[in-house]
Amino acid sequence: MKKTQADTLYILDLDHTLIYGSFAPSESAKLLFQHNKYLKVYERPFAREFVRFIQEHGEVSEYTSAKANYAKTIINRLDIRVKETFTRRRCLTKFNGYKKDFRIMNTSGFSKVIIIDDSPNVWMYVDEKKVEMIDVKRFFGDSKDKELLEICSELKGMLKKSP
Repeated sequence: MKKTQADTLYILDLDHTLIYGSFAPSESAKLLFQHNKYLKVYERPFAREFVRFIQEHGEVSEYTSAKANYAKTIINRLDIRVKETFTRRRCLTKFNGYKKDFRIMNTSGFSKVIIIDDSPNVWMYVDEKKVEMIDVKRFFGDSKDKELLEICSELKGMLKKSP
């Protein structure tokens, strides 16, 4: 039986994965928006193409340790159609930081779950039988960054191998 788009759930992180928030006067990457007087948010090169690609091949949920209004602005600016959004309020606070609790994710009905995050160590209670973790190189505002293109290639290879 051929897999359908809805067979895969992609769980995306935002900061350092798709965007970079900086207090510096400028970065070389494209400015996505000015969050406040001090913080500018930059779009990772190929972020929009990456989002379109995964949306064509499954459903997308977002999980970030950022606050809800900040996350919502990023999601809207990058045109991410999300099934569910989880923000700081849904994180666990452990070891002086925020941890993402996989148990709250609605993964029923998906044969595969792919987490795309620059900090895989922040995930707790991950069902390793069902989840593929893609560790993204952290993004710090470099306009020459090609990490998301490389991940698209990796995902295309995974799709070809799927039954």
